[in-house]
Amino acid sequence: MSLRRFLVFAFDPAGPAGGWRDFRGDADTKEEAEKLAEKHHGRIQIVDTAFEEKVGGAPVHLVYTMHRDFEYQEH
Repeated sequence: MSLRRFLVFAFDPAGPAGGWRDFRGDADTKEEAEKLAEKHHGRIQIVDTAFEEKVGGAPVHLVYTMHRDFEYQEH
């Protein structure tokens, strides 16, 4: 199984960082990734695996970060 260009991660910033446990899906375009991200809450990161630069000798990818608050329902 190969991953597509854009990887979507979502997690609760108050909880422990989960790495691949926070992986929510992948997409071929940024627009598709944003649509997938809309289904999740907390801190959301979309990683563009096609964009790579060297920073301090290490390869890094472009990451788009957004935040969606958790929605609580009153009973």
